[in-house]
Amino acid sequence: MDPRIVIALLFGALMVYIVVTSLAQPVGWAKPVLIRALGGLALLKVYDLAAVHLGWLPIGFNLMSAVVAGILGVPGFAALIAIRYGISGM
Repeated sequence: MDPRIVIALLFGALMVYIVVTSLAQPVGWAKPVLIRALGGLALLKVYDLAAVHLGWLPIGFNLMSAVVAGILGVPGFAALIAIRYGISGM
């Protein structure tokens, strides 16, 4: 058998082992991140509803924006607004 194939198979087996063992351990950080992301999602929705009525630019309502607003809080939300106005050129 070609040595490159053996090395590739061993590397693949090592990656499978790492993934399986990491999934077997409890993921304690996922619950707080999910709760904060849901809070960020709610904050973005409130801003988007107000933006429609006040003539502001809406922020993208997606998972990444929710995580940024949820994890970073008010500074992250302000950064999303600054990025939105910076990209649009207003």
